[in-house]
Amino acid sequence: MMKSQSCLRNHPNVTATDMPGKWKEKPKFEDHHTILKGEIEMEEQEDVTKHCAFHDRQGHNLSECRAFERKTLQEKTDWLRQAGRCFRYLQSKHLARECKASIKCNKCGSKRHLDILHMEKLKKVSCSKIVLLEVFQQDEPDRIIKVYALIDEQSNSSMICPKLADELRIVGPKEKYFLSTCGGSKETRYGRRVPGLVVKSTNGISMPLPTLVECENIPTDKREIPTPELVKKFHHL
Repeated sequence: MMKSQSCLRNHPNVTATDMPGKWKEKPKFEDHHTILKGEIEMEEQEDVTKHCAFHDRQGHNLSECRAFERKTLQEKTDWLRQAGRCFRYLQSKHLARECKASIKCNKCGSKRHLDILHMEKLKKVSCSKIVLLEVFQQDEPDRIIKVYALIDEQSNSSMICPKLADELRIVGPKEKYFLSTCGGSKETRYGRRVPGLVVKSTNGISMPLPTLVECENIPTDKREIPTPELVKKFHHL
């Protein structure tokens, strides 16, 4: 008897108990995993100092909002206008023209918008010519600014970029207009109206311009600017 019990207790595959004829079951692992506790404790807490106006919740700013970033530029500007927020800094209680915040777009270097409002400009210009002109206001003929103008024979409107409008000290509200492209798309835009401008060619011929509409995304390609060699062949350039 003692010999058989001794062999049984020392068998490598069996764990015997004090009760004869029964074996102790191997202990089971508990269902919870303590390692997850550490992971939960290390989980990032929401930043209560940030507030997203698009979601009306804390945790991130509007400029960091992925849902807002996925919207089209038109949808973003429409929402900002309805929410009464600044187009430059995205904050409320002031307009873009009153904004004094120092900002910069990391994609194009512009100081007029943040990354989330950046839109890639077209790299190619079709049906257009670029010429050097002088532009001035009718009531300030001595204040001349030299610019490159894009002549597009397929366009039925004349436009001006925000930078030139600012240099000409143009003031006034941004009005709504619709922009249709050669690709068939139609977009709603907002821009200042600029009347009373005159352009003068390099050979001294002046011509009054119709009322211009401010447009931030005028396609340009410096490779289409005439070279000095080409200008010599065409006196009107």
